[in-house]
Amino acid sequence: MVNINIIKQLAENKTIEEVISNIIGRQYDQTEQDLAQDLYMSLLEKDPELIENLYFKGDLQYFITRMVIQNVNSKNSPYYYTYKIPQRIMVDISDINDKKAGQTTDY
Repeated sequence: MVNINIIKQLAENKTIEEVISNIIGRQYDQTEQDLAQDLYMSLLEKDPELIENLYFKGDLQYFITRMVIQNVNSKNSPYYYTYKIPQRIMVDISDINDKKAGQTTDY
């Protein structure tokens, strides 16, 4: 099986999305959908021989699970810098605006 066909099959079965949901323990949102797409792209960029060997040995699921865990849990991962830091900044700014809106001024 050619590398692209293996990854196409993974995408059709939503393999990475399922792994992400299992690891984060909830239905994933847009951020995790972006992570899934990034991981599919990462698999496409890997050496085709590596993907084929992992697939035929039955180790591709483990390999994908490790990729997801490393991206979700590591503060050094591309996922963290691309999606989590901007998301935290947006939440922090909205918290500040909510606090300002709730403040009263005494004149």
